[in-house]
Amino acid sequence: MKILLAALTGGLAMFAWGCVTHALPPLAHSGMTFTAPDSPAVEALRTGFPQDGMYVFPGPRGDFGDKAVMNRMTEDTRKGPAGLLFIRPHGDEPMMTRQLVIEFVSDVLAALIAALLLACTTLRSYGARVLFVTEIGLAAWLTLQVSYWNWYHFPTAQTGAELVDLVGGFLVAGLAIAAFVKPVPRS
Repeated sequence: MKILLAALTGGLAMFAWGCVTHALPPLAHSGMTFTAPDSPAVEALRTGFPQDGMYVFPGPRGDFGDKAVMNRMTEDTRKGPAGLLFIRPHGDEPMMTRQLVIEFVSDVLAALIAALLLACTTLRSYGARVLFVTEIGLAAWLTLQVSYWNWYHFPTAQTGAELVDLVGGFLVAGLAIAAFVKPVPRS
């Protein structure tokens, strides 16, 4: 029962932290550049991409296994433009209840995993238990956000903002989780 309570309170703390970091400048828009909705580029995107998706450009013009195709893609990438585009050409709701519910549930599940991992330790001090949970967030940031920065050239400012968001979220979750999950006394 303590694990579930830890997961719920930790997930709630993480969700609240995310609400703050996604609403307050400068973190909320770090690394983002905005385009006017009536710009020719936006209209070209609307008509040039028929369906929602993630597009990588330049893409191969043929089979990945063909050396000539890969050489051409390498040259196209060097020449530019090159990038990664997430697009919904026909629009979307900016803030849907469904998205908030999914975020909350994923935060609670992440807190549950952190609580279960913490329960496997023998860490006695509250501070050590909080640090343990915080380090889970740091590991997640290193494996995901640094990879996005490295491979897909996500902006450095955005990667730094994600460090504050993700590690800070696990820190506040850890403050709650560590209060509930304590080592079992040895007999």
